[in-house]
Amino acid sequence: MQDTQDMVFQLAVVDAPLEIRIEPSTEDLLVEFPGRHRAVSNRRMQVRFKPEAATELRAALLGITTYTDSTTPRQRPRGPHAHPKNKKVPMSLLPSGDRRVDFSNWQRQLFQIDGTITVVHRAGSGFPLVYLHGGGTWTGLAFSDGWPEQFEAFLPHHPGFGMSCENPRIDSTAGYVEHYRELFDSLGLDRVHLVGSSFGGRLAAEFAARYPERVEKLVLAAPAGLSVPEHPLPDLSTIPPENFPAFLVKDIQVLLPYLPNGPDEEFGAMRVREGTAVMRVLRDGSMDNPEMPSLLATIKSPTLLIWGSEDRLIPAGQAEYWQQAIPGAQLRMFTNVGHLPLDESNEARQALLDFLS
Repeated sequence: MQDTQDMVFQLAVVDAPLEIRIEPSTEDLLVEFPGRHRAVSNRRMQVRFKPEAATELRAALLGITTYTDSTTPRQRPRGPHAHPKNKKVPMSLLPSGDRRVDFSNWQRQLFQIDGTITVVHRAGSGFPLVYLHGGGTWTGLAFSDGWPEQFEAFLPHHPGFGMSCENPRIDSTAGYVEHYRELFDSLGLDRVHLVGSSFGGRLAAEFAARYPERVEKLVLAAPAGLSVPEHPLPDLSTIPPENFPAFLVKDIQVLLPYLPNGPDEEFGAMRVREGTAVMRVLRDGSMDNPEMPSLLATIKSPTLLIWGSEDRLIPAGQAEYWQQAIPGAQLRMFTNVGHLPLDESNEARQALLDFLS
């Protein structure tokens, strides 16, 4: 195990994307990275780890300190990433802890940004489209239906969320904006379509205001961050965890495939981790940014606002205020839809594709 830890340290200091995959025939974990470590020349390097070391290596690379695996190597499922499509496996076998979200059709890459490993999933080809998720990474990938067929789609996990490591130096949304500027540079993305949902909508809006030259078109789905006293947000501290999914969608059936059937400590631990990451960057626990009106006024990218009429987290009444604040913004309101319109509504997903096309 000591050798594995030493290699993890060496890999983690490579300031370039790492590619990790599992070889189906042997279950060996293959780590490829550009030869830019110490005296290695500029060529791609590959390190192979046997199955016995793969679990510990993935845990260390992704910064998971409470990672356990009760199965033996022979019991582990075979195939890419050790979680075959349409087959449920113990959550502890997955680096993310969320086995219910299927990334099998996406390529996973790791980037070191400001000393922090950041996970990005990508698929498709065409003009780049980047999606900034909200306060959780567990609600599935329905929002991205049709994206890889038309765009080169990128789904990063914010530091402190999903598969990405925490960055203790990020203590504000401005810190996340700078993180994404550096990530876009590492990905070679000069200009993108930028989509953000909820908390990610706030990040996307602030990014578009700070770096207008890098955003071709902007889509904000029920974004957070604008203070509208006439339509305040609920006090999240009063919502029991078991009731929270009902605040995200009108039709709870949309989220049931991604929720545990019973007690699930790892699922709960991930939600606490992500909730803590959100609270760390909020001003006095408030989702609102006092500077948001002036920031929104500077956005130059064509902008589409998408909202659900039954949003219980960020009331639909806020939508018109966002539309008024962003020059030339379009607004689409979808009936009988909650806080996650891109996850819940085919019509909302089509509206996004029509706008970006």
